[in-house]
Amino acid sequence: MTTGAEPRAEELIAEIFRQKRLLEAAGAVPSRVRLPLIWIRRIRVYRLLLGPLPDAEFDYLQTNSLFGLEFVLDNLEKIIVE
Repeated sequence: MTTGAEPRAEELIAEIFRQKRLLEAAGAVPSRVRLPLIWIRRIRVYRLLLGPLPDAEFDYLQTNSLFGLEFVLDNLEKIIVE
């Protein structure tokens, strides 16, 4: 992610995906992602700006989850997939 500046939604999504894949490669089954509320809101706004997708079955971003990982509010300014 970008250092010294607030991360963009695309960077947040990429970091979540990276951590998820690392855990899966290690044999874990991640189920949630902890991140600050402002970042959750940034991801939600990004999703709204994308508009409706032609095939909702492949929508990786839902209101309360991303890649099937439930959003969990955390006060730390980092992403933790677990």
